[in-house]
Amino acid sequence: MSPQVTAEEFVAALRAYGVRSVAGVPCGHLAGPWALFDDAGDLTPAVSEGAALAIAAGWELAGRTSAVLCQNSGFGNLINPLASLLLPYRVPLLVVMTMRGWPDPGEDEPQHATMGNSTISMLESLDVPHTMLWEGKLEEALAQAAEARAQGRPFFLLVPRGAIGKVTGAYSVAERTDGRLTRPDVVSCSVSYTHL
Repeated sequence: MSPQVTAEEFVAALRAYGVRSVAGVPCGHLAGPWALFDDAGDLTPAVSEGAALAIAAGWELAGRTSAVLCQNSGFGNLINPLASLLLPYRVPLLVVMTMRGWPDPGEDEPQHATMGNSTISMLESLDVPHTMLWEGKLEEALAQAAEARAQGRPFFLLVPRGAIGKVTGAYSVAERTDGRLTRPDVVSCSVSYTHL
């Protein structure tokens, strides 16, 4: 199945929406945007979805339009900061969340079935604005997100499997020449240090 939108198009659309910083937890279905934001130095990986939401909420409160990249298998980790921070304090954060175990749980790993069947109803129960990223509807989805933002509400852009492509160009954080440490640098040093 070919992707509905390339990773480059998706990131360009988020940039046009105003996103400057991204926090998240890796998801293979968002590998393209993850790599592009990382390569630009605008990605902060988090240990959990709730931590990513809190980091991005902090940026939002400081005036920096931000987003979270995650998958719905970790949606449970988002509930507390969503319900106790974003909703009551009207933090208009964009959450880009892939839909594991949806629409057919049988086509995904067994551990995704429960959340796949529950994600949309949970968002509806919490009265959180959301939409699915349907083919050709990215601009419309981000317009809905902008409307929610204007009302001080978070917005969830739900991403079906295969909707966003991988990075089409060569990507390698190891090729950076600006002197900043990369995660591969740190891991390599850490592994070398443990073998001394």
